[in-house]
Formats: sequence, C-alpha cells, structure tokens
Amino acid sequence: MALTYEHSSTLPFSNQSCFDWHLTPCAFERLTPPWENIKVVKTTGAPPRTNSTVELVQRIGPIKLKWLVEHTEFQSDLLFVDQMRAGPFSYWCHEHHFEPLEQGSLYRDRIEFSLPLGMISNPLGGSLAKSQLKRLFYYRHQIVNQDLALIEQYKKIDKKPILITGATGLIGSVFRSYLTNAGHEVRVLTRDKGSLEQGEYFWDPDSGELDRSALENIETVIHLAGAPIAAKRWSKVRKKIIEESRVKGTRLLVDAILENSSSIKNFISASAIGFYGDTGDQIATEEDSPYSDLFVSTSTRKWEAASAPLQKSGCRVALLRFGVVLSPAGGALQKMLLPFLLGVGGKVGSGKQSMSWIAIDDVLGALLHVLHNQDIKGPINFVAPKPISNKEFSETFAKVLKRPCLFPLPAKVVKLIFGQLGVELLLASVGASPKRLEESGYKFKYPELEPALRHLLGRV
Repeated sequence: MALTYEHSSTLPFSNQSCFDWHLTPCAFERLTPPWENIKVVKTTGAPPRTNSTVELVQRIGPIKLKWLVEHTEFQSDLLFVDQMRAGPFSYWCHEHHFEPLEQGSLYRDRIEFSLPLGMISNPLGGSLAKSQLKRLFYYRHQIVNQDLALIEQYKKIDKKPILITGATGLIGSVFRSYLTNAGHEVRVLTRDKGSLEQGEYFWDPDSGELDRSALENIETVIHLAGAPIAAKRWSKVRKKIIEESRVKGTRLLVDAILENSSSIKNFISASAIGFYGDTGDQIATEEDSPYSDLFVSTSTRKWEAASAPLQKSGCRVALLRFGVVLSPAGGALQKMLLPFLLGVGGKVGSGKQSMSWIAIDDVLGALLHVLHNQDIKGPINFVAPKPISNKEFSETFAKVLKRPCLFPLPAKVVKLIFGQLGVELLLASVGASPKRLEESGYKFKYPELEPALRHLLGRV
C-alpha cells in the first residue's frame, strides 16, 4: 500500500525563478539538510531532465544506503518527477510542482512511497517516515526561499570569477554551492593534485606550490583553508600544524597576488574570535586588543598579520573572525549532537563561560554582505548579536532535542581528556559582538539560539 506526503509553500518569486533554481548544478547540495549525510556519487544525462539518473549514498550511523533515482518526466517551469529504481523503499516517486500565481509562485512537493516491509510496517513506520519527510521538506522550502531572496538582493552585482580555498570545509562547501547556483564562476584551490576537475587548481602551502593560472582575471579571493583546530588533542606538533596551515597558506596567497595579480581587489580571509583570548565578563568588539595570550590568540594574530602586505598594496582585506559556527554537518554542534541525543549532555565546567556562536545560514548571508559591500574591511566578528553562557547553550540544545540536560562535564575531566585544547576552547570565555556587521546594515536571519537550532536540526 502506497503512502503519500505533500508539502507546499507560497514564494514571493516568479515561477520561472523557482524552477530554474532547481536546474542549477548544486541545487541538490543546497537542498540536503545539514543533519543528513547524503552524497551524490554519479549522475548521467542532465538532471532533472527526463531519462537522467542520479546515484546517491546515504549514511545513517554505520549503515550505508544506496539510491538510484531516474527522472521520468520534465515539463519546463511546471514539473519534474523522479522515481527510485533501487534503494531502501519498496516504491518512491517524487513530484516537484511549480505553479505561477498572480504574485509569486506555489512550490509543492508530492511524494508517494511504500515502506520495505509493505503493509505490516505502515501503521508505525508510515507515521515515522512522514515525520522525517516533514522535517526534510520544511527545511528544503526554507532554503529555496532564502537562496532566491539572496540572489534577488544581489542580482545587479557583476558575477565575476571568485577563487576559494577550503572549499570542502564546513563553510566553504556551503558558500561554493550557493555561489555556483547564483551564477558565479567559482575556482577552487585544492591539495588533491591527482584528480583535478574543471575549475580546480593545485596548491600546497607546505611546499610553496600554487598554480598561478588560478588567479588570472580574478578580482576576489575567499581564503577559508586551515587545519581543524579541535580535531585532535594539542601536542607541540599539532599546534605547529594548526598555526602553519593558516600562516603558510595566507603568505603563499599574498605573495602570489602581489607578484602576479594586480587585478585582485578583494582578499577575504577566515580568522577567529580566538584572537581576543579569554575575555572573562567582557564582550569584545573589533576595536579591542587581545585580552590574554592563549595559543588560539597568538596563532590567530600571526594568521591575520600574514595578510598585512596586501593591505599596504591597496587591496581590500577583510578578516572574518568566526565564532562557533553552528551546523550538524560539522564542527562543535556535530560533536555535541550524539551525547545530547543519548540524554547524557550537560554544561561544561562551571557553565558560566561565554559562547559566541553563529548559524551557518548567517555565515553565508554575512559573507555575501561583506563580499558585495566594498566599504567593509579589516577585522569583522562573525557572531550572533548576543553571546550566551555555556549553561544556557546546553539547556537550549537539550530543549530543542527534547532531552534532559543533567550530566555536566567537570573542568577537571575536561583538562584530563582534552588538555590545553579543552582549557582554551571549552572552558575559556570568548564573548564577542558583531559590531561592524550590524553597523554596516547586516540583518541576522537567526539572532536567537533556539530558532537557529530548530532550523538547523529540523526540529520545527
């Protein structure tokens, strides 16, 4: 017995704009919720046009599910349909409907499906499947609306080629997908020399190699590369890797730009609010000097200093001091998700330490704001308007997941398990304000934590 689920939204954009957005190369990546682990393995033809196929791999914990989807119908500006030919369901047919309205358009998804155990599994399994589909399509419709709004906002800006480093990271992958869908030519610097695809160029900061042709006719470089700061316990070797991955990469880019690319007008580089060190009860703005000499502070200062020669050359340099970027696809939130889902989450240390966070959606929005506003330069705090305590963050996270918040992680245990990393990243206070973003007119989509978490985790 087949079940059906429908989800529709009225969008303030033309029907053609909505339909055409779904034809862009990275539409699937943008539509995939950050809590889902689904990757495109292979495509044939030109999805979503008729007779094209898409092979997907979905991971749920240790389980790997393979999908083969064929597009069976395509009516320009109105409809396209895909059906599962192989995968976890007995039957799956997804209709994407687009209907023009007097003002805007009606965007509707209709899914007809049968569960693998047939009618026996439908009463309970059908209800659970529909609940998951509700989460999925509520998120997808939000993203379509958000991206179309951003494209409309910046439609008059010239779409000149942009070079990105760190394009496979948490921030870089989202930014690259959006820019591609918005019509920009995106070039990528990658360390993987053996499998370069169109638009990809090799570089290796350790050896000083960089394919200079990547910089030809480029006006903007977005530099997001750097070794993960919290991937491993800090040893002397690990701290050296973290620092050099940032400083060497920045210096290599800066030198190449100064030597060969006078056309480059904008250098937008990742940094971190770790620059300020432990701020205690204070809230740092971009005008403030470091409050302490923690490793994260001294290494971030060296990172930012590596771009100084560009500032002297007249190139606009913007230094994005990121707080804790929230996305279940990676970073701190991903690490916290399992223990909180298991009901064993809680505050860290005293819980009084300040946390400055920002939703990945606002990272995208603020990055575009900086990219397209030439007057914004220097250090810019990429954080939500109000830092909160670790205790408040933990309680809100648990509330959104409908779990208790009863199991604190004492400071002594943090120091024992994580060493210096735990002291600086988990126990220190880093309170920062997005003063320059707000003064320049940026409006946060998610200024409050609970709505941000509900959106990112699909807990609507």
